[in-house]
Amino acid sequence: MEEILKIIDEVPKLRKDNNEKLKELLIAVKDMKEKGVIFSDQVLNDIYPIYKEALVMNFKKVKVIAKGKEYYHMLKKLAEKKEEYLH
Repeated sequence: MEEILKIIDEVPKLRKDNNEKLKELLIAVKDMKEKGVIFSDQVLNDIYPIYKEALVMNFKKVKVIAKGKEYYHMLKKLAEKKEEYLH
């Protein structure tokens, strides 16, 4: 149960951090667009590190959620048993 609580605490923080990184990426792209920068290898090289960080953060979030798989399964079974007793 403690593991689930850790996941519940961790996922919103990871989601917030990931959203901030995506906002940073959007701002960088918007700035380039406003400056009339033409898409090129250099533009891609400039924004790629931000994009990569966002992907890594998203992957971390998925890993944290996946850690709870066995607990979710256990909770589901317990909920199903409880439902059987109620009927």
